[in-house]
Amino acid sequence: MLNREWGTTIFMNTHLLSEVTKVCTDIGIISKGKLLLADSIKNLEQRFPEAKSLEEIYFRIEGGDRSEAGIHNSL
Repeated sequence: MLNREWGTTIFMNTHLLSEVTKVCTDIGIISKGKLLLADSIKNLEQRFPEAKSLEEIYFRIEGGDRSEAGIHNSL
């Protein structure tokens, strides 16, 4: 909402992905200093319809399931 109303973005760093879904619309996943993914939560839920949580999506992406997600090492 702040982005739309005030043209502002807030950067939030957390490991509590269950909280992210409550306050964020877009996320980036960083692992070992590399940005693996930047997308909206809505798009991620559509790309991983069987996933029950962002934690599950994170572990699939971070754990090497990147080709399935359309993620390339060049990000």
